[in-house]
Amino acid sequence: MKKKICFFIALVFSLKLSCQSLSAVSFKNYDSFSFATYFSRNPNFAFRGDTLFSFNELKLSCFPGNGLPQTYNLETLLPKEDRKLISRDYGFNYLFSGNLLIVRAKNQVFLFNYLNGKPKFRQRIQLSENYPGSIYRKGDSLYFYKIYNQHVKDSKLPSGFILYNLSTGKEEIHKLPFDYLAITHMAPNSFIDFTSSGYLVCDPLRYRIYEYDFEYRLKDSICGPDSSFTISNTGAFKSKFKDKELSENASDYLADMTTYLQTIDRIWMVNYIDENTLFVRLTRNTQNTAENKRELFYDHIWQKKNGSWKLVQVRPLTNFNSSQPITEKDLWPHFFPGSKYTCSNGSLYYTVWSSSANTFPQTGRTFFGFDATDRSRLGLKVIQFKVR
Repeated sequence: MKKKICFFIALVFSLKLSCQSLSAVSFKNYDSFSFATYFSRNPNFAFRGDTLFSFNELKLSCFPGNGLPQTYNLETLLPKEDRKLISRDYGFNYLFSGNLLIVRAKNQVFLFNYLNGKPKFRQRIQLSENYPGSIYRKGDSLYFYKIYNQHVKDSKLPSGFILYNLSTGKEEIHKLPFDYLAITHMAPNSFIDFTSSGYLVCDPLRYRIYEYDFEYRLKDSICGPDSSFTISNTGAFKSKFKDKELSENASDYLADMTTYLQTIDRIWMVNYIDENTLFVRLTRNTQNTAENKRELFYDHIWQKKNGSWKLVQVRPLTNFNSSQPITEKDLWPHFFPGSKYTCSNGSLYYTVWSSSANTFPQTGRTFFGFDATDRSRLGLKVIQFKVR
């Protein structure tokens, strides 16, 4: 007990000394990006300066900070033969990297150059795997990655990534070990992510994060502290929820899995803000009382300093009171209906639907749009966070 108390005191002291926290640095309302026209359950955004880019299938919409929005139908830019290859059954994935826009639909990937504010079709590439996933670009190398327990008829690569070299046209498939494929049915989740120096793979039930370089060599690892995470019986989870059975008929198991997961600690998402900063979202349901059965969410910020990772911020999310006045310092990328966060280029971008002005203090209920009686008046609000 004394050791645990001493560790906790040392942890709190070290966090105060580090003085690093995720802070809101800018707020912007895009009134022309209206809820009535653009709301989606799975929105896809990219940010470049003051311009917001939104993707919906093969439509690209641009919303400059000042000026009129512009929408391009990318499908009309494709050759006729390429249009016939588009499949909407599997969804779409996107990446805006420099002047290159990458759109994946099933195993077809369409590349567009984006110059002078307009897209132009560049080329199409075809991948061997059907199931789409996130995209990362490093030079001429494109990485298509996902950890998901899909049915074997859809894909033979449930865990890992495809590397496609644009200059050579060569494709490589890299499988990654992941012990809890069944848990990937519980969205949202993110257990793999890429950055300029490599990629990570997360063990969500033991709070282990493994970092690899682009030569696929393990270069570092992170273990969540005992004071901030309780490891469960991982063997019991794998025995109770078998990934093969879930891949064939997930709906029969989701209710039981939800009930089980509400009793244990687990990581939901891990994302690089930059190569030296990690954002981790988790639940600590082992801390629940007999009377309280709600999910207890926490966010952790890790930073690499002097070659080693340090936990610099622990933020509880459960007790947010939307009726109390807030300031800029109280803002955080909470799990609110309709909200979404995206990490890129050293920032975390958080989007909510709201028509409120960016003046403080005001209640969280107003700022995040909870008090809106007419949703058609809501527009997209973007909050940019940085660790500083």
